Amino acid sequence: MNILHVSDIDVSSCGGGMNTVIPELIMRQLLYDSTLNETLFITRKKYKIAKQIPYFICFMEGNFLKYLQKSDLLVFHSVYNLKFILLYFFCKKNKLPYLIVSHGGLSKVALKKGIIKKKLFKFLFLNRFVKDATVLCFTSLEEQLSSVYTDKKYIIVPNPIQISDYSYRLDVSNNDEVKMIFLSKIDFYYKGLDVLFDALNIIKEDIVNANVFLSFYGYGKNKEVDVENINSAEKDILKLILRIKELNIGERIKYCGPVFGHQKMEVLKNSDIYVLTSRSEAMPLSISEALSVGTPCLVTHGTNMSNLIEQYKAGWSSSLNKEDLAFNILKAIKEYKDSPVTFRKSARGLYEYNSSIDVGKVSIDQYKTILEEK
Repeated sequence: MNILHVSDIDVSSCGGGMNTVIPELIMRQLLYDSTLNETLFITRKKYKIAKQIPYFICFMEGNFLKYLQKSDLLVFHSVYNLKFILLYFFCKKNKLPYLIVSHGGLSKVALKKGIIKKKLFKFLFLNRFVKDATVLCFTSLEEQLSSVYTDKKYIIVPNPIQISDYSYRLDVSNNDEVKMIFLSKIDFYYKGLDVLFDALNIIKEDIVNANVFLSFYGYGKNKEVDVENINSAEKDILKLILRIKELNIGERIKYCGPVFGHQKMEVLKNSDIYVLTSRSEAMPLSISEALSVGTPCLVTHGTNMSNLIEQYKAGWSSSLNKEDLAFNILKAIKEYKDSPVTFRKSARGLYEYNSSIDVGKVSIDQYKTILEEK
């Protein structure tokens, strides 16, 4: 079977997200079935790749349409890419089957940001693109139910969990203080940071009294951020710093800039609770990374992982509502102080369960079924 994955990722990037998920998915599929012909088609001009890639990569230059013609199935990753329009019409003309992996892009929340442009895009192209797809692909049932295309045929393929070779922490040397961490892209809309700060404002005295520290890590428009001299274009980061100052509780809440690789995993491991609020996401990798080092998570329902977190007692979940979130932050602090080792063991247990899922098999078996039914 010839599979062509279509995206605009940077495979050399260490920023996570689709840059990590798509290459890992291809690797898992090849591990499951080494006879597959997998190609990653990147919809931009050729760039230098700083590492070895064990599958074929092609770019949108020269006679790139030949790679589409050779494919049995195209897998479009995300939807907001104008170059997909040309590829869609080529697929339609040549009757090439394709599926669309949402990556959170088909959610009601995603379509509300930049609503005028996206409504126009939806009317002119997206509705047709989705209608003619063989199926849609989501990471969970929660993500499918939050999409704007709930009536379209779909499959569920979880994001592949990278097998972590970082050590995890179960011991807690000081449960008098609680170190909380938010580590994600600094985006007030998608990450629900407005609601998080409204919640923190309600309980800021409790945070001081409970000896809690909350550190924000992440990048904004650019992955490189000078914390001492933040560019005026980084509006969300500047807004974050302003909201921190308005809380007026000193160094207990601070912005530390972006972290990657080993440093990121160390920061997660040495934290007590990982916090991720979100209006809409598709199985965030940062949650899996936190769980892998034994750090329990406090998440909102928009992460599409709240049910698993609750089921495995690997943390806490909340709606994206300031009163509910404030309540659950205090609940998490108290319960973690009472049973830190129990929560850390449960977090690691959920990671081990997720990483045991053979995403290569799950995806390829469903791809084959799609082609058989076509």
